[in-house]
Amino acid sequence: MMMRKRAMRFRKCLRPTVEKKLYDLVVKEREKGMRISTIRVLQESKRIAQEDNIEDFKAYPSWVFGFMRRNNLSVRSSTSVGQKLPSDWEAKVAKFRLYLKKNLCGVDFQHFGNMDEVPVSFNMPASRTVNLKGAKEVSVTTTGHERSNFTVVLCVTAYGSKLPPMVIFKRKTIPKGCESKDVIVTANQKGWRNSEVMKFWLNNVWRKRKMAFFNPKSVLLLDSCRAHITPEIKFIVSKYSRMAIIPGGLTKKLQPLHIAVNKPFKGNLRAKWENWMMADIHEYNKTGQMKRPSYKDM
Repeated sequence: MMMRKRAMRFRKCLRPTVEKKLYDLVVKEREKGMRISTIRVLQESKRIAQEDNIEDFKAYPSWVFGFMRRNNLSVRSSTSVGQKLPSDWEAKVAKFRLYLKKNLCGVDFQHFGNMDEVPVSFNMPASRTVNLKGAKEVSVTTTGHERSNFTVVLCVTAYGSKLPPMVIFKRKTIPKGCESKDVIVTANQKGWRNSEVMKFWLNNVWRKRKMAFFNPKSVLLLDSCRAHITPEIKFIVSKYSRMAIIPGGLTKKLQPLHIAVNKPFKGNLRAKWENWMMADIHEYNKTGQMKRPSYKDM
């Protein structure tokens, strides 16, 4: 079998000291969870060369990608965004699970619930689309209301049942025409959770779940949001349920909604929004811009 020579498509490392320091910096920053862009790699390489008194060092974007290839680095999409896990997170997870095991003694799974709030936008375009190759511009049409948000409160039980979702619109009054047996609707000026909204949810969703009238043993799993752990809320919940507060920074490890429900919920909602965008049922303002979905549509 004949051996074939390959052209050297990438230069060898000409400045090993610069690349070594730059590589160590990238690894150290990524261990902290910091975002590193190719622009920052370029800037840091120039800074390191200047500190080492290397005057003839010239770094271009092509050099950055050569450096990344030589050092087994690449541009990746983030798999999670949020707070960094504490150094002792494994011990905290084990301790919290032991706490739950003790408090769940004698509790039916249909009375062990997990509640969480999910931010939702009136526009939910996906970041990717099918398009012809070579196109210089790949745009996605929206109504221009990506920053118009509201909140959906979800709750599931360990038994597998789903409690009615609650929608919090960002306005002073509840919109007309949004009455529904399946969805609870409320409103506040921030469109987000607070103690009043939490009390409303407890009275209209959690206390009205199936068989809750008989006041059985129950446990409500919540994250450590300030609105969940005020003395007033703790006192109200303690009358008919136990609270299990997830330690700060461990939501992505211990909250079932965050792990398995919120993402498919938003994915299904995005599919509904895309169907609405493709349907010929839109209204337009005087300038010809498409109006956003109504509160009732959402």
